[in-house]
Amino acid sequence: RSAWRWVGKSMDIFVESFLMGILSSTVTHTINVASTAINMLYQIPVGVTSVAIGAARGNVDRMTLDEALIGPIAWVHSMREAMVAGGKAFKTEEGASLGSKLDYNRKAISSENLEIGPNSPNARRIVDMMGRFIRIPGRFLVMEDEVFKTLAFRESLYKQAISRGAKVKRAGGSEAEVKRVISETIQNPDKIASETAEDYGRAMAFQTPIEGKFMSAMADAFSHPLLKIFVPFFATPTNVIKQVAANSPLAVTMPSFYKAMKTGGKEADIAMARLATGSTIMGIMAMASSGFFGDDVLFTGYGPTEPKARAAWTGKGFQPYSVARKQEDGSYQSTSYGRFDPISGMLAMAADAAWHMRHSDQDSISIAMSASAGMYQYMKQLPMLEGAFDIAKLFESGGYADPKDFGAKFIAQMTKQVTKAGTVALPGLALGPLSPTGSLAATVERYLDPTKRQGQFSEDMPDYLRHHPHLGEAFRNFYSGLAEARSRMPWVSEGVTPDTDRWNIAKTESNGQVYEIVSPIKIRDTRFNDVEDELVSLNLGLTKPARRFDGVELSREQRNRYKEIANTLENKKA
Repeated sequence: RSAWRWVGKSMDIFVESFLMGILSSTVTHTINVASTAINMLYQIPVGVTSVAIGAARGNVDRMTLDEALIGPIAWVHSMREAMVAGGKAFKTEEGASLGSKLDYNRKAISSENLEIGPNSPNARRIVDMMGRFIRIPGRFLVMEDEVFKTLAFRESLYKQAISRGAKVKRAGGSEAEVKRVISETIQNPDKIASETAEDYGRAMAFQTPIEGKFMSAMADAFSHPLLKIFVPFFATPTNVIKQVAANSPLAVTMPSFYKAMKTGGKEADIAMARLATGSTIMGIMAMASSGFFGDDVLFTGYGPTEPKARAAWTGKGFQPYSVARKQEDGSYQSTSYGRFDPISGMLAMAADAAWHMRHSDQDSISIAMSASAGMYQYMKQLPMLEGAFDIAKLFESGGYADPKDFGAKFIAQMTKQVTKAGTVALPGLALGPLSPTGSLAATVERYLDPTKRQGQFSEDMPDYLRHHPHLGEAFRNFYSGLAEARSRMPWVSEGVTPDTDRWNIAKTESNGQVYEIVSPIKIRDTRFNDVEDELVSLNLGLTKPARRFDGVELSREQRNRYKEIANTLENKKA
């Protein structure tokens, strides 16, 4: 039991270092702050719509315009309190309210967890200092969430105070009684007001506790250190999906919608307001994506799903979930809008539905299903869920379905994920957020070297490992993982072979601009290519260069050489 206990502690330390490594990027924190702020601002039009719906339905206990618009005022009044709460959270690494995006056993790297007694004070100080340094990205994440949850908490109290004051006024209470109720609710909230405000704060930060037997069991399973390697965060993307659905036509499929309708009154008004506001935004987005306002501005979703057509589309320079503006020379410049949830998810679903309406002859039901599938495609783009979708491939039809081949494929996929996690976690144990393989280093590397590098094993990989009859793919994934880690390291990445498209033109990951160190917005320009122009217009594509010949997977050098030969024209004399 003692041995297994230390195995568990070691796994917790590994996972903590891994999570801090993937959270170290400045872009990650920009996304967290921007998404939460957008989510809170979005509640204003939802509230205004709720006021109109409540008035139309004749509800006495409905949201007032003061409640709908009080948010910014509450934020200004509680900003100092929010900053204090954020500073305390940064210092203690814990928020005052329940819930956190870091859904794992925190402070694994500490003298307490490692059971270092008071008889070794120097060892305790060193370990605790290392832990605090390694957890700096987590500190910032908790601090950011605590600031916004405090603002949302106070906003909810202001709204409840206005609502309670209105009830007292309707009951014939005096002006003094109304002011007293409002003041008490804000300054000394009771249990109901506090719990309601806490729930609202968690919802704004995408930290609502997972409910339901199945989903709760999933959340418990994905909190295990082993599964954290594949799905670092489960609760946050689950809450994102739920909020996107609640603010779209998919709301009518959710039990929470019918629960609110059954409750009636203000709850029903808000549920219908979310449905109406989100559907309106999605409708406008679908019209814009369909070319209703012209082709000078295009709104893209996931794009073509057929691999060949998608390769031509992305090779042309378009990128998924972007606003493509036509330039004077006829080219397009794409600016991404993804990862600002829940708005981005709503826009993605609408754009995907419009894409299928524009490029297929399917009926309305099929198009609606395509819009729902658009959410699946959008979630696949989120880095936090990349490992989950990779594992899901093991159970899809095709080659993975062969029982004789499944074991080797499973080991190969496990090797890929463990190698990826190890290259982030192990250097992070020594260098924390300054690790050369963490996401912060990768962000800096993309600025210093915009060229995309191949995360593929090199030609100098030992042949007996590369061509092992049973574990060859696992060994290749291991060496590919090392190459991918090297491609993320500033200055070192230049030694990794550039990744090229089918025309043997080097791909880029960024524009090499300073703003990209903090901004998640990606800007790309399309290029002139007559063949690609025709293929994109027809929603077709060319066959990709082969990755294997007679079952032998090509190294990165071989793949580039193959593309070079394929794009070389020679004049041969008769």
